[in-house]
Amino acid sequence: NHFESWRELVRILKQRFGVLGQDLAMLHEYDLERCRRTNGESLQVLAQRIRRLMTLAHPCDGAERMYEEMSIKHFINALHDSELASRVKGEEPVTLNDALTLAIKFETTNLIRKHAADQRHLRSLRRRCGLLARAH
Repeated sequence: NHFESWRELVRILKQRFGVLGQDLAMLHEYDLERCRRTNGESLQVLAQRIRRLMTLAHPCDGAERMYEEMSIKHFINALHDSELASRVKGEEPVTLNDALTLAIKFETTNLIRKHAADQRHLRSLRRRCGLLARAH
């Protein structure tokens, strides 16, 4: 049983197995919606995962601006930190790279502030311990 043309073969395969490409794209879109940053995952790795899933969910879309907006939306949703997500969203990034840069900046600033607060607390504890040791 020979097929007369490539189109005929494609038609028969689609008829038999469905539109596999669209089904896969929908599966990847679902993965995008569920995508969340895991403990210890860097922002760069998260952005890379979003890019990969976007490419799989929306191959050859061609609408670059819409593609970037969707990528940014999924990245912000995946941050799993509402304060960080709100700050990044508030800056209205234009590209996923912009969103990534902002997230890194805000996260680094928060870590520096937390570290400084921890250091002040540690100095305070040392002073109190020193006073207690001298009193005994």
